[in-house]
Amino acid sequence: MLVQALERNGHRVETAASAAEATALASKKDYDVAIIDYVLPGKRGLDLLQDLRKAQPFLRSIIISGQIDHDVFDAADLERQLKDRIAADRYLPKPARIDDLTAAIEAVMAPTTAGDWQTMAANAVASQSVKAKEVKEMDQALRKAKKKRGK
Repeated sequence: MLVQALERNGHRVETAASAAEATALASKKDYDVAIIDYVLPGKRGLDLLQDLRKAQPFLRSIIISGQIDHDVFDAADLERQLKDRIAADRYLPKPARIDDLTAAIEAVMAPTTAGDWQTMAANAVASQSVKAKEVKEMDQALRKAKKKRGK
C-alpha cells in the first residue's frame, strides 16, 4: 500500500524482502532514501542501515517501527537519539501515514544550503565509524522499556 501511494506521488520505489536483498541492491545501484523497519527478520534495521551506509555513505534514511512504546519513548526524542547515535535521518512510528512518510522523504531530500555538505559529509563519516555497541545499547534500552511495559 505504501509503495503504491509513494509511486502515485511521483517516487520511484524498489523493495527488498530481506536485509540481505537490500544490501545486495545497494551494492549495485545508488538510492536517495532507504525506508527501513526497525525490526527485520534476522537483523535489526539499525544494523542494516550501517551496512547500507558502507556502500552508500550519503544515503538518507527513515526508520519506522511499531515495536516501540511511545508512552515510554517520545517519538521526537527517539528520532534525535537515532540521528545522534546511529546517523538515521528520521524516525516514524507505525502505522506510518502516507502524508507523514511523504513529508519525511521531502524533508530528508530537501535542497541543502551552502555549507550543509559539510554536515552531510560529517554524518557520513560518523555513520562509517559508529560501533555496533551503540546499536546494541539502544536496542537493549528499547527492549528493557518494552519488558517494563509488559509487567
